[in-house]
Amino acid sequence: MTATERQARYDANHTRRYGLKLNTTTDDDIIAWLGAQDSMQGAIKALIRAEISRNGHERGHDAEETA
Repeated sequence: MTATERQARYDANHTRRYGLKLNTTTDDDIIAWLGAQDSMQGAIKALIRAEISRNGHERGHDAEETA
């Protein structure tokens, strides 16, 4: 098994990918803010975790469990 195949297997089992479509007219503030971050992924994760903390939710719960 090649390194690429091992990585694909790991990713399939341990990661999830989410996309975000932003409008350059109405979301220009968000686009500019994200572009100024050292790590877009890190900034988004920090904001989500802050919101989770404020609402008392715990990490590790799937959406299906809480829906």
